[in-house]
Amino acid sequence: MAKQYAWSNNERERDRLARQGEQLRPATEKLFRAAGTGPGARVLDCGSGGGDVSLIVADLVTSSGEVLGVDRDPDNVEAANRRVADTGLSNVRFEIGDIADPPEGQFDAIVGRLVLMYQPDLEAVLRALADRVVAGGVMAFLEFEHMSSAGVMMSPQSPSIEQLSRWMTAGFEATGVPERVASRLPSALRSVGLVPQPPYELSGRLSRRRRGGAREHPAARAVGCADRPRHCERRRT
Repeated sequence: MAKQYAWSNNERERDRLARQGEQLRPATEKLFRAAGTGPGARVLDCGSGGGDVSLIVADLVTSSGEVLGVDRDPDNVEAANRRVADTGLSNVRFEIGDIADPPEGQFDAIVGRLVLMYQPDLEAVLRALADRVVAGGVMAFLEFEHMSSAGVMMSPQSPSIEQLSRWMTAGFEATGVPERVASRLPSALRSVGLVPQPPYELSGRLSRRRRGGAREHPAARAVGCADRPRHCERRRT
């Protein structure tokens, strides 16, 4: 059983995740495109929540593809199904499920964002998911990497950001969620018979200078994220 989600699964939290999802959308879409997710693909979205990742995938697979999202929380599933109904999408649906026991059937791609970090047995979950990937198919996950031991890597140093990092470390400790999941993915993927593929990268939002000299500096852009996209391919047998 996955760890209990630290935040409430309510409308306010789904709104927060949707705003966070917009910040992460460029990195998410880049990863899925690199993984070859395209028109006609059948895709499983793991821990689909309010449907943010599934809607990105729906744009990539077009109406000729199919997206199935699974989430443990019935309220999330209901909200996500309402959302796609309101948008008129007929090839995206959501159902209650646990990714440790994925739905039957074969998928061209299995994807997720910030979901493996909540799995107590990462390798067991990846092994179960790998059984649902067609030969030559892919799994693509974007996961968080919090490196508290390295401190805040920025210059000049910011007391506010250092305090934020300490709060994050305390949050990971209090919830029992591991800080470092992304860096474990290559070896974990290999252990279940998958072959990690590039891109191996850290994705971050950067400040940039506007014309006239003023610099954009919203919080989401001032801090480099430690989300590490990974995708892997199943060997053809």
